Amino acid sequence: WLFVLTLLFGLDFSVHRTNLILLPALAAWVIFRCPLTLISGKAWLYGLSGLAAGLIVHFLIIPIAAANPIINGNDPSNLTRFWEYVSLKQYGGGFLVNLFPRKSPFWSNQVADYLKAFSENFFFTDGKFSAVGLVPGLLGLAGLVSLWRMGWKLGAGMLVMFLCASLLMVFYLNIPADFFRDFARHYLPSFVIFGVFVVYGAASLTLSLSRKRNVVRWPLTVILVLLIGASSINQLWSRYALMNNSYNRIADESARNYLKGLEPNAVLITSGDA
Repeated sequence: WLFVLTLLFGLDFSVHRTNLILLPALAAWVIFRCPLTLISGKAWLYGLSGLAAGLIVHFLIIPIAAANPIINGNDPSNLTRFWEYVSLKQYGGGFLVNLFPRKSPFWSNQVADYLKAFSENFFFTDGKFSAVGLVPGLLGLAGLVSLWRMGWKLGAGMLVMFLCASLLMVFYLNIPADFFRDFARHYLPSFVIFGVFVVYGAASLTLSLSRKRNVVRWPLTVILVLLIGASSINQLWSRYALMNNSYNRIADESARNYLKGLEPNAVLITSGDA
């Protein structure tokens, strides 16, 4: 398992490298489950071998760049240029890990940005039925407590993962104030982990209800299911108009404008994720 995990970290050695923030969580899981792993030569061999195997894959970029393709960003066709490509020399180097100085106030802007995105997903209080929007968040808190009761190591391990993907992610991103692009997509690992808490919370409540007498069990179970469903429907109802892009013709109009002035059989080369 160490080999598989470190292999994934090696494969993920890309431009953003945001999954590196989960490395402390991996260390915590190892310590919680089996501290002796840290002094096991076999474990270190597996871990380092997996990381090396993942990293070696990236050297395929060198022969690909050396073949001189039409799109060849930074031309990493030898080891020197490959290192410049990896270290993002064109953006000032440093692997883009620019933690200090902070580009905007940490609590009032950077943490607040995360909390805004988090609340919109799990403590959603907009819409006509604002109370039901609190259900996912409350279930998530109940799920964390449930995981902790199942075993403190399990609860602590999941909590460390969540903190790495949330607070540590905010620290890593160091977002500027009024940045032109939304950062919510970078918080997805945090939301997915909290989603696990939500599922555990719903499951633990359902199991506790199943132990009650039939007279109470079914009405309470139905109420729980309706609350969970209502919270999702409330978000959909309140945000559909905002999220509906069926009338957004920017991509179509841009493509038509690009193609309109070209000669027949011309080749259009584009670059960049936008």
